[in-house]
Amino acid sequence: MHESGSSILFGGDLPTPSLELQTAVVKAAHSHGLITIAHALSLSDTLTVLQAGTDGLAHSFCDKPPTEELLGLYKRNNSFLITTLVVCA
Repeated sequence: MHESGSSILFGGDLPTPSLELQTAVVKAAHSHGLITIAHALSLSDTLTVLQAGTDGLAHSFCDKPPTEELLGLYKRNNSFLITTLVVCA
């Protein structure tokens, strides 16, 4: 879970785990043969969990267009995305 609230009604300011903590969680899961799936609704939060090495995202962000950095991180991790854009519509 990595949700700052920046893309929803909260307007930000929700506490989020550090990149170091998210990375440790991913590494711990991987060391036990598990995959990780993250929740993030903003591009910024999505980039953080991808930088941490998550295997996939439970849905897409909805606040900004995709970036080259985002695509590069998806490719680097071979991460997947469960698209639930209709929920945000």
